[in-house]
Amino acid sequence: MWMSGVILALFVVFHLMDFTWGTANPGFERGAIERNIVASLERWPVAIVYAVATLALGAHLVHGTWSLFTSLGFHGRRVDQIRRVLVTAIPAFLVIGSWNGACAAEAMVTVTTSSSAASSCRSTASTTRR
Repeated sequence: MWMSGVILALFVVFHLMDFTWGTANPGFERGAIERNIVASLERWPVAIVYAVATLALGAHLVHGTWSLFTSLGFHGRRVDQIRRVLVTAIPAFLVIGSWNGACAAEAMVTVTTSSSAASSCRSTASTTRR
């Protein structure tokens, strides 16, 4: 548990360097969130780091959730069945959700950069807001 915590803490530092400060992302553009996600995940070593870190987070949460329920006194034959479902479902939801978010951002950038209608709508909307 402590090892996955250290790995995740180091990943958080890398994540900040990649998406917040831009020092680890050569395609970084301040304020272009979707573009920064795509620029980062287009580099396969970075994509692998994010995938492994997400799985490490899932494993860390499985152990943490199990320990949480044990510490709160939720154990026993009947409760263990429910606890196993929750311990699996909560981290799975977070891992799948983070992967879907990255895929959605990439799809959004692809659509807006390849479709002139979408880009003209976007520029009209930004002009109207000002």
